[in-house]
Amino acid sequence: MILHKKIGKRKTLNDRFRFYIFVLAILTFVTPIFADFTVDIEIKPEYKIGEIITFNYSITSSISTNITYFSLVNCPKALEPLLELKRAKVERGVALKGTYTYLEINEDTEPQTCEASITLTEPFEYTTSKNFSIVTTPGFNFSVLVCKDQLCIKKSKIFVKNQKIYLDYSSEVKNISINANLTYPDKTIKQLTLPTSIKAEQTGTYTLKVTASKEGYKTKALSTQFGVVEKEAEIINTSSCFVNSICEPDLGENYKTCPQDCEPCAKDNICNPDCLTGEDADCKQTAFPYWLLIIGLVIALFLLIILVRHVTDRL
Repeated sequence: MILHKKIGKRKTLNDRFRFYIFVLAILTFVTPIFADFTVDIEIKPEYKIGEIITFNYSITSSISTNITYFSLVNCPKALEPLLELKRAKVERGVALKGTYTYLEINEDTEPQTCEASITLTEPFEYTTSKNFSIVTTPGFNFSVLVCKDQLCIKKSKIFVKNQKIYLDYSSEVKNISINANLTYPDKTIKQLTLPTSIKAEQTGTYTLKVTASKEGYKTKALSTQFGVVEKEAEIINTSSCFVNSICEPDLGENYKTCPQDCEPCAKDNICNPDCLTGEDADCKQTAFPYWLLIIGLVIALFLLIILVRHVTDRL
């Protein structure tokens, strides 16, 4: 009876021990989920040319735990940064501090609104972000046109001597100020007002430099070149390949001139020696000389008769 009580008491203690271990394991995995995190971001509201985009951050937890996180700046019109995951141990009530540096603002940086953020990925996902502005002068799309017609439908870089050349520009912003200089082949420089046209009196290379500006926008500076020749070159089409997946020997296509359409052993009026016997129908097969076989048989028969007679006479 006493032994039975001791065994029962020991079993009860073992069950309680297992229960405590189970509860401890549950708490180990579940506690981080209920942890309270505070993430602060300190960043300037505006950045201008010459300034480096950077911000400080701090992460505080209500419990001691391991975390995985990354810092990020997202600017829609700027370089996309690399994503770097960081792992750290956060002590209860002690702030984990850090600094994130993005890029330096220059004259080419467009004005825009960006977002700085800190994202926790472990023990659970959590993101804090703040917006800031890049304050710069905006740019605009601008291009220089060199054409053969006044409407600039036929753009070109090569012209014939004494031909009329039309110079123009295209811009998304209206009422811009244009300053254009044309350098002739003889190094003469003339100032132009676009749009305009010139007569190609000199052969050689022309260089057109154009500066476009407007208050409140970035100044655009572009340069383009075009050439003038004595006469238009005569272009002779020596190609005999009309790619259409059909081998057409009547048009001069064969496995050499038009491999796109004609296979190596195709029927193209040219014998390809690399093909096996019978593969290329253009390779004429030499007829077997049957007449030589007949003559050989006759000679063999004649010699056989002589040999038989000789043996018979000796007998």
